[in-house]
Amino acid sequence: MGIVVRQSLKASFVSYIGVGLGLINNLFISTKILTPEQLAINRLLLENSLVFACFAHLGTPFILDKFFIHFKNQEKKHDGFLGFLLFISLIGVGLFSLIYISFREPIADYFRLKSPQIIDYHFFSLPLTAFWVYMIVFEAYSRNNSRIAIPAAIREIFLKSFNIGIVLIYGLGWISFDYLIYGMVFMYFLAVVILILYIKNLKKLFWGINWSIFKSDYFKPMMIYGFFIILGGLGENIFKFVDRVMLAGQEGLAQSAIFILATFIVTTIEIPKKALSQISIPILSEAIQTNNAGKLNEIYHKVALHQLMGGAFVFLGIWCCIDELFMLIPKGAIYSEGKWVVFFLGLTTLFNLASGLRAEVITYSHRYYISSLLVFIFVLVNIFLNYWLIDLYKIDGAAYATTISSILYISTQVFYVYWKFGILPYQIKQLYVLAVAIAIWAAMLLLPQAQNMWQALFILTLKAGLITILYFTAVLKLKISTELNNLYKMGLDFIKMKLGK
Repeated sequence: MGIVVRQSLKASFVSYIGVGLGLINNLFISTKILTPEQLAINRLLLENSLVFACFAHLGTPFILDKFFIHFKNQEKKHDGFLGFLLFISLIGVGLFSLIYISFREPIADYFRLKSPQIIDYHFFSLPLTAFWVYMIVFEAYSRNNSRIAIPAAIREIFLKSFNIGIVLIYGLGWISFDYLIYGMVFMYFLAVVILILYIKNLKKLFWGINWSIFKSDYFKPMMIYGFFIILGGLGENIFKFVDRVMLAGQEGLAQSAIFILATFIVTTIEIPKKALSQISIPILSEAIQTNNAGKLNEIYHKVALHQLMGGAFVFLGIWCCIDELFMLIPKGAIYSEGKWVVFFLGLTTLFNLASGLRAEVITYSHRYYISSLLVFIFVLVNIFLNYWLIDLYKIDGAAYATTISSILYISTQVFYVYWKFGILPYQIKQLYVLAVAIAIWAAMLLLPQAQNMWQALFILTLKAGLITILYFTAVLKLKISTELNNLYKMGLDFIKMKLGK
């Protein structure tokens, strides 16, 4: 088994542990210990700094992914490429800091009326952004040296475990909320230090800067590529997080916290996509580079179908159990206000999954700049819709805004891929998946409603078991996925073989 396969398996295992830790923390620990306002401050600081990092790194992680092959030489210390990128990142962090400080008063004024509590903490975005930048760069460097498991463990296990620990310490009354925020900033600093020590242990840490890169033939294309990546990456993250920021500014931190929890629940629908993407993107990229239209069409269709199958199963489970879930979550009476946010954003996510890898098709073609252009346009649409609809419909307005802008954005991408490549992700089997999901949802309505926490736990467990059995039985009987049916047959044959012994 090669190093890439071993690292991929380890990273996948780590990712699922991270998902579990995230569920425990976000649904039960943080909601129990923190007030909605404190939860919103905690999450907004982290999410905003991640958005800012997409600008501050000046595209260096993606430049590393694309151009490292031209500098890769262990004996020559990779021609000072790491040092060069760290220096560019430092310029980006400095530039971002100047811009942020210059706009500190308008930022404070935006939150002053509805969310004044966050004003005392918003400056923590500066160190958090810097630590995010270097974390992302060192992760990219590790990835290009075929090491992804430990960086994944740092992000998915160390950071999430540390966060759980510091929230629990706060809950015990040993520290104030201010020190909780200090601890959160410190844990990201510590994550960067651990990454550096790990790379040093691999004997691949080369600080030296090759100044001649600035005069090389690669410098201009690297900067152009980095510029478009900044636009695209920044746009994607603004698209992802702007709703809860605007909600905090227009309606307050409590409403933002409710929205944040609802969107966290929705993100679990995308878990199947992450596993499929790791497998599919290299094949997709190769098909585009070799102009293999048949392979491109095949992978485009298969991924769209299997993403929808996985996502529909998760969303079905969430929506059928949503009332029981909110009964089990601490302060569920408050957070249940986000029920319809879960519904609308969940449907939007299903549409995203059903539409396949259209963004990746654009990004890995020579028309990658189109991705940046489209996301920039629809970020503006999203901001306008949020500003308008939050004022009219409060928290549900943020969900409507994200749903409308996302559907328009996804549809435009699908149309562009069809126009340039002549392929569509949609197929009749996807309708079978939706029909199965709707039929099971209707059947679940026959079960009684829970009246207390213990009934909620029992009914949620019952529904989860029934949904799993009914969904996969129907999918297998209808033979929607040849791959899934083959896996099922292989599993049965393996069990029969073992029992036969």
